[in-house]
Amino acid sequence: MNHLFQGIPVLFLILILNPTLQNSAYSQTQEECIQRGLKFLAQRQNEDGSFGRSTDLFGHDSAVAALCGLAFLASGSLPGHGDYGEQIDRIIDYLIALAEKSRTTEYVGLIADLQGRGNKPMYGHGFSTLFLAECYGMSSRPELKEVLQEAINLIVQTQNSEGGWRYEPQKVTVADISVTTCILSALHAVRDAGFTVPAETIENGTRYIKQCQNSNGGFRYMLTDGPSGYSRSAAAIFSLQSGGLYEGKEIENGIQYLSTFFTDPDPAVSGQPGEYYYYGQFYLILALWHQSRNPEWNRYWKTWSQQIYHQFLITQNPDGSWKSDTSTDAASAMVLCALLVSREQIPLFFR
Repeated sequence: MNHLFQGIPVLFLILILNPTLQNSAYSQTQEECIQRGLKFLAQRQNEDGSFGRSTDLFGHDSAVAALCGLAFLASGSLPGHGDYGEQIDRIIDYLIALAEKSRTTEYVGLIADLQGRGNKPMYGHGFSTLFLAECYGMSSRPELKEVLQEAINLIVQTQNSEGGWRYEPQKVTVADISVTTCILSALHAVRDAGFTVPAETIENGTRYIKQCQNSNGGFRYMLTDGPSGYSRSAAAIFSLQSGGLYEGKEIENGIQYLSTFFTDPDPAVSGQPGEYYYYGQFYLILALWHQSRNPEWNRYWKTWSQQIYHQFLITQNPDGSWKSDTSTDAASAMVLCALLVSREQIPLFFR
């Protein structure tokens, strides 16, 4: 009989053979997993507050720094306080420096490096604005108010006629849903932090996302016809929820579409680690957590979160990271946010 269990981690044998130990053993292991991941990110931070090497595809990228910052905040640390307060402060320094540098360019307010290898500055701007908005009420940095106001101004000025945004910090002919969901979530965060955001900007962005929904409930990449996508659909649902939308056909049909992937959280089914797998899980966990405030949808949260959390445990590397060909730092930060969302340590995660 021993050959039946060959290659199965001891932890999972314990859980299978001792059902009464499942909850306590899993919780302890999950906490160890989180702590290893946080330590990995802290070790990856550069002196200037950025993450990764300059030779990495998204090394020194503002989006990666912001995502790592969200993970540290989600763990319970604050700017200047807690186990990772110093790391959070350095991230704030780095993003403020990028914003100040933009004042000498035509893209005033941009919180991203236009010379970065990843070359997706509006992604960087969206995640950076979101992170700094979460820090705004916790930090005594006076520069944050001006930086965030300029960030808002840039977003308003670059919204295109469709109501969305794309990679470049300028009005483009055609927007896409992935950048637009990121930007819209950032706008909701700065508005919640007390800043004034033009209602028209949010309304047009929300309309754009809704118009990208297909008849099967999933969301396509652009307004033009295209297939639904798992990751972008999760991002679209979360961006609508972050604006307070929890009911209606867009949400219900979108969650139903996503539920078709719940039968197996294995990467071979829902995505490939190293590509968009962790991106998709990050947004799906956030979407399901927010939707779980509704008892009708709470079962999805309970079922999927337990399955995917097990998947996170077995895909974590010995150094505490989660591998990604795009950005291991970003993937690791997204996993940590997903693992920590239910602790509700930051407004972004409040239901």
